[in-house]
Amino acid sequence: MTTFEQLSIDYPSTLSCPCSQISIPYNRFLAFNPEYHQVCSSDFVRNEWISSLFNVTMTNNYLLDFRLIASSQFQVLALLCRTANATVVDAIKEFTSSEMISRSALFRANFDIQIAALVEQLQTTTRADNSRIEQLFSLVLAQNRLFSALRTNFYVANIPGSNGFATYSASYANIFNEINIISTSNYPNDACSCSDTFDCKFPSGIFNWSGPGSMIAGDTLWSYPPPLFFVSGMQAGCIPQTSLLSSTLECFFNQTCLNLVTSSTDALVGVTPLNFTIGYSSFNPNTLVSNIFDQLMIESWHNTTDFGSYFEVCSPTVCTYSYSQRFNVVYMITTLVSLTGGLCVAMHILSSFIIKFLIKRKRSTVTEEADEADEANVGIDQNKITGATNAVPRSQKINGSWSLRYQSKVYSDGNNSCSCGSSSSCTKPQGFYCNSPMCHYGTSLPNLTISGFKIGCCPIDSILLSTLECLFNQSCIQMLIDWRLFGFTQDYLSINLTNINALNSSIQSQYLSNTSLETIILQLFVENWTETVDYAAHYSQCQPKSCTYTFIEQRRPIFIITNVVGLLGGLTVILRLLVPP
Repeated sequence: MTTFEQLSIDYPSTLSCPCSQISIPYNRFLAFNPEYHQVCSSDFVRNEWISSLFNVTMTNNYLLDFRLIASSQFQVLALLCRTANATVVDAIKEFTSSEMISRSALFRANFDIQIAALVEQLQTTTRADNSRIEQLFSLVLAQNRLFSALRTNFYVANIPGSNGFATYSASYANIFNEINIISTSNYPNDACSCSDTFDCKFPSGIFNWSGPGSMIAGDTLWSYPPPLFFVSGMQAGCIPQTSLLSSTLECFFNQTCLNLVTSSTDALVGVTPLNFTIGYSSFNPNTLVSNIFDQLMIESWHNTTDFGSYFEVCSPTVCTYSYSQRFNVVYMITTLVSLTGGLCVAMHILSSFIIKFLIKRKRSTVTEEADEADEANVGIDQNKITGATNAVPRSQKINGSWSLRYQSKVYSDGNNSCSCGSSSSCTKPQGFYCNSPMCHYGTSLPNLTISGFKIGCCPIDSILLSTLECLFNQSCIQMLIDWRLFGFTQDYLSINLTNINALNSSIQSQYLSNTSLETIILQLFVENWTETVDYAAHYSQCQPKSCTYTFIEQRRPIFIITNVVGLLGGLTVILRLLVPP
C-alpha cells in the first residue's frame, strides 16, 4: 500500500491498479459509533424516574398541571430515544451490509471524498425517513381521534344548566405571558381546540387547584389562577407526544428548577441534572425536543474509515502507469553509436555488391552501344495505399377538493360479541345510519351500506380493512354524494361534488377491485416498478478528460533486423575505439 500511495502521488493521472475484488462490503472498512443526546442515557428516561412521577390520583390535577402529564411525557421521551437508536442502528446495518463497486483502487484523497459523500447521504436519508414516519404517526394519531386517558384532548363534563354529561374537546389559550398574567380564564376567540388539531399547547406548571371541580365545560385552558410556578420549557397539550415535542428540557439542566419539581411531586430524589457545560452538546438547553428528534437524538455519528482495509480487500495484483521523459545523454550517445555502427556494417556489407553491380552495368551499356540496340526504359510507379479508420397514479379521489365532510354516528349492536375494548379487529359494514330517534337504530343496521367499506374501532382500522369496490362504480359514488346528509339537518358544509368520476376498471392492474387497502398500502400503491437506464446520460455526467489503453504487438522482422544490425554495428565501433590497431 505504501508503494501504491507513492505512485499515486508521482503519477496521479496515469496510475491504474485494477482490484482483484471489485465489490467490497462497506463494513470491511467503515464503522459508526453514534453519540446520542445526553438525555437518552440520563436518569430522566429510567423506569425509576418515570414510575416516581406516576400517581393514581394525578387525573384530579388541572389539565395544565405538570404532575398530570409528566409521567406520560417522560415515557414518550424514553420511547423517542429508543426509536432513534433503533432507526439509526437499522440504517447503519443496512448501509454497511451493502457493497461498494470499485474496479480500480481509489486514491486515498478520492476515497475520503467518496466516503464522506456517502455518509452524508446516509445521514440525510435516515433523517428524512424518520421524519416521514413521525409525520405519518402523528397524522394517524390525530385522525383517529383517540381519547387521552389524561383527559387532555377530550373530557366528559356536566352540561351547564342540566343533569346531563357531554364530551368536550379541550381548548388551550394561544396567549401567554408568565410575567403579566391577565385576570381572566376564558379566551374563546384566541384558542386552539383539540378537535381541530393535536398540536395545541400551553406552558405547564404546578397548580394549587384540581381540574374537575374547577373547570367549566367548554372553558379555554388558561393559567388563571396562576400556578405556584411554571416548569421552565415544558408544555401541556392535547396528547403527551405532541406536547413533549413542543417542549424544551431547560428545566432539567437547572438544579434549582429540578429541585422545585422533585419537591412538588413524588419524583425520584437525587437525580443528576443534565450537563450545561458549553461545548458539551451541539444542542442548547432551549432546543425543542422535536428539533432534537429530527436529528435522531444524535450529537455525532462518529464514523471511522480504514483505507488500509479497503486496499487489502481490493488487493490489486498489478499497476500500470506511464510518464514522459526526455532522452538523457547516455541514451543519446548509445543511440548514435548504434546508428553509426549499424550504418557502417550495412555499408560494409552492401558496398561490394553495389560496386560489382555498377561495374557490370557499365560493361553491359558499352556492349549495347556497339550493337546500337535501342531499348525503352520501363518505369514502375508504386502506389502507397493508406487505410483510414474512424477513432473514435393520479385520481380525483385523492384531490383535496373532494371531501364529503359529513359526520357519522354508529350505534353498538347488542348482539355483536366483538368489543373494541378487547380486540382492535372488530368490524361492521360501513354505511349510512339514521341519526334520528324516529329511526329504528336499535338493531344497529345501516339504512344503506357502502360496498367494500368497513368500519372498525379506529379510522385507520377501517381504512386498512376496506376495499375500493365502491369507487370503481359510478352509481355507488353518486349514492355517496346523494346520501351524505342523511339524518342530518345542520352542521354540514355546502360543497360542489359534480364531475366526480369512478376509477377506471379497464386499466390493467395487479390489484382487484376487492383487494384490501392494507394489501395495496404494503405494496406502497405501486403497480409496477419501471426503471430506465441511460448510459449516454451517465457518460455525459462522467465527462472523462482522457482515455488510455495498452496493447501487445509482436516485433516485426524488419524491426528485429534493424536492432540486431544496430547492436552489431555499435559493438564494432566501440571495439574499434577501445582496441588499438
